[in-house]
Amino acid sequence: MLSNIREFIQQNQMVTQEQLAREFQMSYSALEPILDLLIVRQEIRKIEGELCGKRCGDCEAPIYYEWLKKS
Repeated sequence: MLSNIREFIQQNQMVTQEQLAREFQMSYSALEPILDLLIVRQEIRKIEGELCGKRCGDCEAPIYYEWLKKS
């Protein structure tokens, strides 16, 4: 599973947590330990996006994961 997630992020360069959850049919809480390991290994970094700015409280800021490691 780790290598599949690593490969998916590497191919796309930057993905959202929603894309990862959808692609691997897993909840974010199930993906989180794998993503944390890739962050510790400095292969990816987590980027917290910004809210839309309407301040309605309906949306969540997107969370992105960016591939860092050079091939």
